[in-house]
Amino acid sequence: MTHPWRSGSDKDRLRSAEGEEPIVGSVAQDRHSQVPLVVPARPSEYGLVVATRGSPWVRVVEAAGSVDLRTAPELAGHLSAAVADGTALIVVVDLRRVDILAAAGLSVLVAADQGAHAQGITLRVVASTHAVCRALRITGLDQTLRVYPRLEPALVL
Repeated sequence: MTHPWRSGSDKDRLRSAEGEEPIVGSVAQDRHSQVPLVVPARPSEYGLVVATRGSPWVRVVEAAGSVDLRTAPELAGHLSAAVADGTALIVVVDLRRVDILAAAGLSVLVAADQGAHAQGITLRVVASTHAVCRALRITGLDQTLRVYPRLEPALVL
């Protein structure tokens, strides 16, 4: 479902700030591994697009759209799967194309961080939009979670 106040399609929202192609329906090749991994993104009923990509050691869960009470379970599912796999050393949550991060989304990040920590996995959050950074700052999660303004530094082992 496309909201009237948003411009562009879901695929456009998955384009990165660096101009990369959207990961929808493609195979991502991680620069640290020869093993491609992709979970295709499908827009949820409410417009959130979530995709998982990366290598066995570094997983990137990328979201675009609004993370709120209706869409947070979709993000939680992808994060749970990335952590439960057991092979990743780092799980990166890329929120650069998220325009709303509500309380339910913040709860998902806290739960994912706790779940990752329990398995010895480092969870990192990439946030650059005003709305997401503000939500993290107001709640103090910018001090609790490992937050990065860009994707590249978050990928370093």
